[in-house]
Amino acid sequence: MSLIGNYIRDNDVGGRSDLRPIITLLQNEGLIPFEGLRRIFNAALARLSKAKHTVGLPGDLSYSVVFGEPSPEEEKAGKISLHSLLEKINSILASSGVEIWVLFDRLDVAFTNPAAETPALRALFRVYLDFAPFKNIKIKIFLRDDIWERITREQGFREQSHITHYYHIRWTADALRHLILSRFFNNSVIEEYTSLKRDTLGNPKVQESAFYSIFPEQVESGPKKPKTFDWMLKRVQDSKQSPAPREIINLIESARQQQVRLIEVGGAGSNPEGHLISPNALVLSLEEVSKVKVETLWSEYPHLRKYIELFRGGKTEHTIDSIKELFALQKLNDTVLTVHQLIDVGFLQEKKSAQTSYWVPFIFRPYLRMTQGAAFTEDEGIREE
Repeated sequence: MSLIGNYIRDNDVGGRSDLRPIITLLQNEGLIPFEGLRRIFNAALARLSKAKHTVGLPGDLSYSVVFGEPSPEEEKAGKISLHSLLEKINSILASSGVEIWVLFDRLDVAFTNPAAETPALRALFRVYLDFAPFKNIKIKIFLRDDIWERITREQGFREQSHITHYYHIRWTADALRHLILSRFFNNSVIEEYTSLKRDTLGNPKVQESAFYSIFPEQVESGPKKPKTFDWMLKRVQDSKQSPAPREIINLIESARQQQVRLIEVGGAGSNPEGHLISPNALVLSLEEVSKVKVETLWSEYPHLRKYIELFRGGKTEHTIDSIKELFALQKLNDTVLTVHQLIDVGFLQEKKSAQTSYWVPFIFRPYLRMTQGAAFTEDEGIREE
């Protein structure tokens, strides 16, 4: 409410006089004026904390706005429901041709207590649906796919079918390459070095040329080895096989730092082809990227940390039996349940052939000191890539 109040107060939506009672009401509620999102949310939390034991009770004269419908006594005392107030604000915005968007992002790091995450996010989506009738006050929620799957899978989510307006943001290989180049070409020195301009990067042929003026053609030499960009994508993706911008950016930033160190010590950082980033720098950067990815997984799913740690120093390919032995679990069903959880969070990738096996993606291997190969005998499963 304070976000909306601040907006209509500061913009005055065409100087409408019917805003004055609403602004006065919000000011009396202690919701405006405030500067900065932190102060706004702190004020809203304080308001909720004080009201949670008394809202809706007859005779509660503490506030002018109540969450439920006001009783006849409350109406006589000048109280108004929150829904009615939002209707008034929405009507004013509609007649003025103005829309307000309230955006929620970075919800994956919003909760220090994992147990609070699912119920809080489920409540947020109920609020989202409650705001659906207000066409000029729109709530936009940015949420990772895996978190959405978790909050809808656990205990069910009846409201899911009512959420029909959504869009999946998919990062294609071309989009990720453009992201890398855009960050490099923000520096005019790069433009001078490559003789290319940032505003020409929309052309795929220019992108290819620009990328390989900065990076080598291959990290690992050989006719069957992938080109550098494909090598990057494969090594930063988890079992969902969808490279995330965060890991790509971490890889590039770490490679830049490694390249600087290599140049400082001399010799090891030399690059005879004249690229800015050498193959050696990219290989060395994998350790830091892997460390960040594993530790992020631990922080988001602490109950799985002990199982992920058990893979340290081992092989990258397993069967369900070898994982059961690794985890030292008595029941096969317990192993299967844990394996499915590790698949859900991106740590294990299921491969079905003559016998189902489970592989740990490249991004987790350096930090866990894992070696490529199978944790079972040759005739028990298939070999890795």
